[in-house]
Amino acid sequence: MSDFREHVTRTRTPYYTFDFGDGTQTVHVVSYEKPPCQAGAAMVEGTFEQVKWRVRVSYSYEKITAWNVTCFPGAGPRTK
Repeated sequence: MSDFREHVTRTRTPYYTFDFGDGTQTVHVVSYEKPPCQAGAAMVEGTFEQVKWRVRVSYSYEKITAWNVTCFPGAGPRTK
C-alpha cells in the first residue's frame, strides 16, 4: 500500500484512495471507509474493475473498490 490520499465528494462524503502493488504491477484502490493503515503490507477485499476505451489511443484503467482492508503491522519495508 502506498500513495495514500484522502478526498471529499461534492456532497461531503469522504473517500480514500491508494495504490496497491506487488512490486511489478500496481492497481488503484478506492475505499469509502478509512483503512487502519496508510502504508505498508495489507490485504484488500473488494470488486475489481477494468475499463477500456478508445479515443485516439487505447486507454485502460484498473481499480479495486474495497469493502475491507486488513493491515499487517511489522510486515512492511524496513528502514535502517
